[in-house]
Amino acid sequence: MGLFLDSEFIKRHGLTMQPLPKPIPVYNIDRMPNKVSEISSVVDLVLHYWNHIDCTIFAVTRLGRQDMILRFTWLQEHNPEVNWTKGEVTMSRCPRKCSACSMEARVEQWTQV
Repeated sequence: MGLFLDSEFIKRHGLTMQPLPKPIPVYNIDRMPNKVSEISSVVDLVLHYWNHIDCTIFAVTRLGRQDMILRFTWLQEHNPEVNWTKGEVTMSRCPRKCSACSMEARVEQWTQV
């Protein structure tokens, strides 16, 4: 999976979660099991940032201070331009699928979970 949303963020925004048939254990960065949370549900969202649109499934867990974590491979695939000095992110190099976020694409993505 690798894309995560915080469970409190889900509650604050009233997002609908879908339960997983079997919970997924969560491991900390030190590879130790996370004793606080496991992944027992996902959220199917359309991630929209400026002109960027992507059908995405997020795993729901407790992230502490962060609302969202994007996996490195997602960042590689979308290859955002980051201007650290100005604090700007431009999504100009995304794959073609990002502009084709249709219901068919969302159904296909669900079958891969």
